[in-house]
Amino acid sequence: MANSSAAGSARRSSRADQLAGDAAAMWSVAMTTPTQFAALAQRSIAEAGSGRTRAETNLPANTSAPQI
Repeated sequence: MANSSAAGSARRSSRADQLAGDAAAMWSVAMTTPTQFAALAQRSIAEAGSGRTRAETNLPANTSAPQI
């Protein structure tokens, strides 16, 4: 009985360590991703300075964007 209790305790400790490591890795990715996007000047919604979406810029006839 004592052996199974010790083994269960060891498994729980090991899993807690794994969860802590996973959480630290996810936090690290979450903190650095916006910085990487900013450094690479990536825009996900609008082209830089245009005020139009990527679809409107690339193929305006296929959208409701006003024709210029």
